[in-house]
Amino acid sequence: EADGPGAFNPGVLAASTACPLGVPVAREGDDAYDYRMMHPSGIYFKKGHEKTQGDAYLKNFASVETGKTDVVLFKASRGDLLGRLTKLKEQLVQQIDRASGGSSVNSVALSSDALRARLSGVLMVYCAGCMMAVNSGK
Repeated sequence: EADGPGAFNPGVLAASTACPLGVPVAREGDDAYDYRMMHPSGIYFKKGHEKTQGDAYLKNFASVETGKTDVVLFKASRGDLLGRLTKLKEQLVQQIDRASGGSSVNSVALSSDALRARLSGVLMVYCAGCMMAVNSGK
């Protein structure tokens, strides 16, 4: 339930951490689409409808363009989020090998030393809710 019009509802955020909404922003690479994730901040009711819970709307931390019809509901577990890190590493290794001519002698996929020689680090950004879900072990 919402706390009322204009009020942030942490219960909605907690319940939607592993089930955010997404809007496709690009279609490139190995994945079908890249998505801009939108976490709901609360359920709000239009004036006069708070008690009947009619005419409710969902507010997000990110905006959606007017007329956007391809909003997707995602669902992820801790394992899914960690698996995404593995997939990111695999894609990165393939791109590094492709960029260096694909020679198996210098393949970063076959040699961790070759990978360390070409890569200083990787930064992956999680929202705070996803980071807490991954760190919680659930």
